[in-house]
Amino acid sequence: MGLPITSASRLTLVLFVLSLSLVSFSGCRKEKNVIDIAGGCTFSGTKSEGEIDISDPEPAVEEVITSILQIIGIPKGFTVHKGDVQGIIAVKQEDKRYIIYDEVYLNEIRRGSNGYWVERAFFAHMIAHHISNHGLKIEPGRSLTELEADKFVGLTLQKMGASSSDVLEALNMVRNTLKEDHYPEIISRISATESGWNQSGGSTNPVNTFSERPYDGGGVPTTSSSLSRGEIAGFLTRWSEAQSYYNFSNYADCYSFGFQGMKMNKKGRRVYFDYYGWLNDRQEMYARAMNLSVRASEIRVISRDDWGTTIQFTQDYYSDSYQDRGEKLMKLHKDSEGAIRIVYEEMLSSY
Repeated sequence: MGLPITSASRLTLVLFVLSLSLVSFSGCRKEKNVIDIAGGCTFSGTKSEGEIDISDPEPAVEEVITSILQIIGIPKGFTVHKGDVQGIIAVKQEDKRYIIYDEVYLNEIRRGSNGYWVERAFFAHMIAHHISNHGLKIEPGRSLTELEADKFVGLTLQKMGASSSDVLEALNMVRNTLKEDHYPEIISRISATESGWNQSGGSTNPVNTFSERPYDGGGVPTTSSSLSRGEIAGFLTRWSEAQSYYNFSNYADCYSFGFQGMKMNKKGRRVYFDYYGWLNDRQEMYARAMNLSVRASEIRVISRDDWGTTIQFTQDYYSDSYQDRGEKLMKLHKDSEGAIRIVYEEMLSSY
């Protein structure tokens, strides 16, 4: 005959069973990995906001990421995840960087026209933001970072074997979805991507009639040393005096071969220029300008990333035929030999 079960032993047995259940449950439970995606780059210009759960990516995506990084020879400084996002997004949260993609969206891309290169263009754009240490904040200069990422797509995919039409397919997909003001117009983004493809060797580079420097614009942008305020002021003095004294050779030497610029045309639209287009335009303009004087003042540092220092300043431009005063955005790159050159320039406003 068995031993009688007392109330105390019943309680002990119940507690023991409960403890086993809790151990089993905790062993199976997975902690949620939640991040805030506000301000991230969605490529298509749709708004990103809120918190989402993320999970491990599929191996095929990791293979695409690895193939791009191997082409450019830069280590991976971010993690890749699946998540409930609109397409594919690059996010920076504190000191961590993420690329997150929607699995359904990515599969639609793969089944679509030229899906092989479209997928790589999307991921190359996101990688560009991270390897250049872009802040991904809604602030002056955000349009510039998007153009830099688009140009990187052209540079990288050309090295992977893509044609010019291949690298533009992704932008053609999102032509009608750009909504946020901090994204450049689609025509400028297309021009930036084409410029990257051309500079990477996709087409013969024009004969350089502006500088005796050997052409160095065909590679991935190199890391830039940070500039002091004194270096920035000294460079802007040299840049201003080159214009005021009509020394176009010195003026051209202020610009990187990888330069991108935006200029407002007579119809009020922002027009994209690469290095050759910008200097051709300025050479014609300065040939007509009499008693020219250019001055930079109220210089502020907006941001710093691995490809340069972005500044904003007040520009006073005077000639006999035209005068204006306004805010200019400029990004400066300092190479390993200490040479400072402009990689981006845009007049934000004039009055």
